[in-house]
Amino acid sequence: MKDRLPPGTARDLGDWVFGCDVCQEVCPWNHKAEPVDDPAFLPAAAVRETSLAELLRLDESAFRGRFTGTPFERPGRRGVLRNALAVAANTSDDTALGAAESLRRDPDPVLREAAEAALQNARDPRNPRESEV
Repeated sequence: MKDRLPPGTARDLGDWVFGCDVCQEVCPWNHKAEPVDDPAFLPAAAVRETSLAELLRLDESAFRGRFTGTPFERPGRRGVLRNALAVAANTSDDTALGAAESLRRDPDPVLREAAEAALQNARDPRNPRESEV
């Protein structure tokens, strides 16, 4: 089904939910640019101040209300939450994994499947708990 992560790639996300900041970090032209404090270049508060667990608790309406006018509109709730579920498992974020439980009953089949996979991957012994790293 469209919008599923390709098999075996969830762990590749590490702790990266969304964004093109990697492009900004590796661009040779950006190495020449001076950092700026202009608020127009900072992530919106709606993005910056949302925890992984809060993100996973947003229904479609709340997601749109919070992220309209931000880059999160492009992948939408499905894409952002799908990645957030993988990150919750990758980082063993117990609060976010608790929020993932409710997504097992989400109307979106991609998110239901991603929630199941995240909860299963979090229990996988190859996915070390943060305290064991």
